[in-house]
Amino acid sequence: TIGNSLLSSVFTNSSILLNSGLNLNLGITAQHFSLNYNYSIEPRIALIKNLGENHTLGLAYGLHSRIESLNIYFNNSLISGEKAVNKNLDFTKSHHLVFSYDWSISDLLHLKIEPYFQFLYEVPVIDNSSFSAINIQSDWFFAEKMVNKGKGRNYGLDLTFEKYMSNGFYFISTASIFNAKYKGGDN
Repeated sequence: TIGNSLLSSVFTNSSILLNSGLNLNLGITAQHFSLNYNYSIEPRIALIKNLGENHTLGLAYGLHSRIESLNIYFNNSLISGEKAVNKNLDFTKSHHLVFSYDWSISDLLHLKIEPYFQFLYEVPVIDNSSFSAINIQSDWFFAEKMVNKGKGRNYGLDLTFEKYMSNGFYFISTASIFNAKYKGGDN
């Protein structure tokens, strides 16, 4: 099947200084997928607390959504012969919750520690199969019908340590430890 589509996205974000050390960021993103007229409204909120000049704590929540690769929507089933079997797939959605600690160690050194949790839902899966779109790595030969019934959960910790540019030298070092699980169409 040959076709085209358009993903439109608009957003707004406001930052409100609540007091001398507390900042509130509020935002909303809206997306529309013209292929199947699905849309998503995604709120975002973050609270950031300055603890002196060099330390910051943050807590953020956001609803995020995404479409799959376009070829997934236009696939023809190899089993049934049905055309564009995934044309009506909805967005995959995810609730994100992040806690952050920032430390400006010096003018040149910075450390960030971020524990996070994500709950994914409406993930495309194949009914009665362990397959989930979460696990697609190479989709060139994928051609089966999916439904938005899958789920997933991720939690972990991200660490970032960086040295800003000085004397022609800089670096950034990152590490992650995480746990990721999913439910396919067979639960």
